[in-house]
Amino acid sequence: MDPISMIIMMVAMSLLSMLLAPTPDIEDAKKGGMDEFGFPTNMENRSIPLAFGTNRLTGPNLIWYGDLRARPVHEDVGGWFKTKIVTTAWKYYVGFDLALCAGPIDEISRVQI
Repeated sequence: MDPISMIIMMVAMSLLSMLLAPTPDIEDAKKGGMDEFGFPTNMENRSIPLAFGTNRLTGPNLIWYGDLRARPVHEDVGGWFKTKIVTTAWKYYVGFDLALCAGPIDEISRVQI
């Protein structure tokens, strides 16, 4: 058999195997709700820090959280000819209000969570 016919046969067999390959059965990721996240809470006996000069505040009081939005992350699963769009993960966005400290604040230079 000459080399050109071998290459043609190899390409044809590769295409045939891709056409006949089963599509993976992957389940979509489930979306979570607010009850599946752990948020710190504010407590009555917690002291309110006073800020003078430049400070690093650790553990601010969380006074409100909500406004949960979820965006699905999709991925194409399969080969060249048969593809299936599957939700592989979710990106969550949430709003919250933090009580940092008492006293006048000129600037918040960095927030690290």
